[in-house]
Amino acid sequence: MSRLGPAGAEWRLAPPPRTAGSEDERIPTDLLQAVLREHLDDPTAVLIGLELAPVPVDGYSGNRLYRVRFDWAGAAGRHGTATWVVKRWLPGGHAERLLGVDRPLEALACEAGLLRPDAVPPGLSVPMLGARRDPDGRAAWIVMEDASEALQRYSRDAPLHPTEAVARAAQVLDGLARLHVWWEHPERQARLGACPWLVPMERVLWCEAASFAGLLGRAVPAGLAPGSAPSEESRADLAAFLAWLPAGDRARFESLLTRREPLVDALRALPRTLLHGDTDDRNVGLGALGPGAASAHDEALGPDLVLIDWEWIGHGPPALDVARLWATLPAVCDHTLPPPEETFTFDLPDHYFDRYRSYGGVLTDRVTWRRACTLAMLGHGFGQIGFFGAMIRHDVKPVLANIARQFEMIAGAARSLIV
Repeated sequence: MSRLGPAGAEWRLAPPPRTAGSEDERIPTDLLQAVLREHLDDPTAVLIGLELAPVPVDGYSGNRLYRVRFDWAGAAGRHGTATWVVKRWLPGGHAERLLGVDRPLEALACEAGLLRPDAVPPGLSVPMLGARRDPDGRAAWIVMEDASEALQRYSRDAPLHPTEAVARAAQVLDGLARLHVWWEHPERQARLGACPWLVPMERVLWCEAASFAGLLGRAVPAGLAPGSAPSEESRADLAAFLAWLPAGDRARFESLLTRREPLVDALRALPRTLLHGDTDDRNVGLGALGPGAASAHDEALGPDLVLIDWEWIGHGPPALDVARLWATLPAVCDHTLPPPEETFTFDLPDHYFDRYRSYGGVLTDRVTWRRACTLAMLGHGFGQIGFFGAMIRHDVKPVLANIARQFEMIAGAARSLIV
């Protein structure tokens, strides 16, 4: 941990281990000072001291996080303490390999006002406080409230009884329904149209197609992100997955892994909205943020949905957010117990649809909605082929039993695309 003096300069951190040749980062404390003043609406507020420590990251983005604790003093004798998290977003990470994203989308979204408190509906908390892009626009510092307490309420690090996991997933889906309907309004759709850097649905659905084309010896479609680097392990995982499939499905899946046009075309007609893009449990929390948070939200709505890491923020059909949460439900469950049946039924997508309709969502047909969810689940599944293959190769029977049941929905969607 490093302790810093008064704000007004950039301070060098003792960094965590890095690759050879990387330079130490400098935390721009003048940015923290500016964010503090805006957050408090007090141009006289000053940072008295900072304590910074690297935050261990258990994800794939590769971006560095630092927890910042500080005291502050403002006008009329006001003072207090706060804890924030600072992210250093750099190009060349997970998002660039999988989606072709080489710009700090969270910073752009902050600048465009998409992630400000007045840009999200009641019952949703976004911890974004401020951001600054580097002069070339390709990297950024992002300042957030510390959402760790809320994140622990829906987390694989604190596994839940399956019944409780389903109840909390339903709360998350209620919040997602509010977010999606909010951004379906025509005037807000116009705001999204003015943000051409948002990740389009098509880019998400083509994710990893280039990797699979390389592994299968097929031509790589033009304009795709490079995807994961090929390896003997990924080759073995793909081979194991294809061998595991029913014989009648192998050619169908080989085709869809490398050519996603049928999947994209099937989802293209659906209403689009603002998407988080990565509703993995590590980015989802329940509870309000900030001073007095415990009583700050509307009790009628339940706990706020807290969403962090908007690095894949995009524009597309709501089913993409819903399917990812649905597919990853077992991750937050106690693994010593059988997964909830809701993992293998439409109960949770139907719950979302009911809430979505109650908030005024555009889509009205439940059959179309269910099909959209299975297609989105198929798209999500393409990114999990390595995991599926590894479980098959190592014969992890409990996981394989779950995959087999989920696969019935995925396979049905694939068969509907290629007869």
